Amino acid sequence: MVADDVPGKRAKCPHCGAILLVPQPDLVSIDAAAPSPATLARPVAHSARGVVPTSPAISSPKRRKRRLWLALLVVAAVIAAPFAPMFPLWFGIVLLVACVATFVPRVQGLSRRLLRLNPAEKWHSNIRLTMYALIGLVLILAGSTSAWDKADQRRSAAQQAAEEAEQRRLTDEANAQVVALVAEATEALNAGDIDAGRKSVQAALVLPHANNLAEASSVELQIRYATDPDRMWVVLMGLHDLTFLELEEYGTMPKQLLSGYEEFDARATDLALAQIEEVAAARDKRRQAELAAQERREEERRLSEERRIAEAKRRQEELERHSTPLVVESWRWSSEYGYATAEGEVTNRSDIRLESVQVVVSFYTKDGQFITSSSALVEYDPILPGQTTPFEVMARYNPQMKSARLAFKHFWGGTIPYTKR
Repeated sequence: MVADDVPGKRAKCPHCGAILLVPQPDLVSIDAAAPSPATLARPVAHSARGVVPTSPAISSPKRRKRRLWLALLVVAAVIAAPFAPMFPLWFGIVLLVACVATFVPRVQGLSRRLLRLNPAEKWHSNIRLTMYALIGLVLILAGSTSAWDKADQRRSAAQQAAEEAEQRRLTDEANAQVVALVAEATEALNAGDIDAGRKSVQAALVLPHANNLAEASSVELQIRYATDPDRMWVVLMGLHDLTFLELEEYGTMPKQLLSGYEEFDARATDLALAQIEEVAAARDKRRQAELAAQERREEERRLSEERRIAEAKRRQEELERHSTPLVVESWRWSSEYGYATAEGEVTNRSDIRLESVQVVVSFYTKDGQFITSSSALVEYDPILPGQTTPFEVMARYNPQMKSARLAFKHFWGGTIPYTKR
């Protein structure tokens, strides 16, 4: 029994000494067999400080809403990991620290309220705590992995930028050396010292990291034109006929052999004129070979045309030997549905196969005036010796059509004589 002013307040249990919250008395019917669940006192939980009343159970809709927000927050943290790795990392650390704090007596209550853990539901609370810890570890792992990746990317970018800067520096230095060597080579060539100029140009062409070698290559090519007989031979053989004739007759050097250096041009001219007779003979020999090859090709085309004509003539003669190779077994023509149709059968009585045989049907008026004609290939192609093949030819019908005549020909135009059975 408690005093009337005690319900709703905290009181000390006279038996165990624990601090309890005295519930409010509810009015119930005398006839009620058992108290309603709403009238029962809140459950209590034991802690290091005594018995602590627990909060009422959270309703299912609120619990589902909290779970949804937590899931969305975790998903957002995972998605943000590649872009902002510190967000999931610190979120996972805070979540893991909160899980560990549930075992520390001084901050146990705050941590449990933060994580929504109900002391009265131990099994459910332990599962939820484990889930929070696993989520925290996953977020820490995702955040740290993304942070390491971004750090590696920054290091790689910095290293690549440093390498590119070093490559540019080396290239600039090498190009400056190329310019200096080309200047030395030009000075030597102007002085008539071709060997010194060649050495300077060759040194410029083999410099590592250099990419501005156009001028050095041009000077080196001019040196080869002026000093290399094989190179001069190739150039002279490739000249246009008119350009070579000017060089041969008047000694006019082509532009591609002039360098602008007096010593070079003099040597190139001497080298070209020394080979001019041999090159002229070689060019004539090449021209004769080309003419001979062209004549052979024309002869082959002529022979091929002659063989084709001879074959066509042979076939025609073969057909002419058989004055009437075709025999029309039967045929007739009729009109129906606006079309005139001629159909029948024809036999190849020769001893050769007839290919691409066409049937031509011509229609005439009562007075013998031509109206129209139509043609079609026979059904069997080729017609073998002794073989009979049907044929059918259609044309648009004209009411003036009174008679029709047959003719046979090859697809390429030659007429084939025939007779009727």
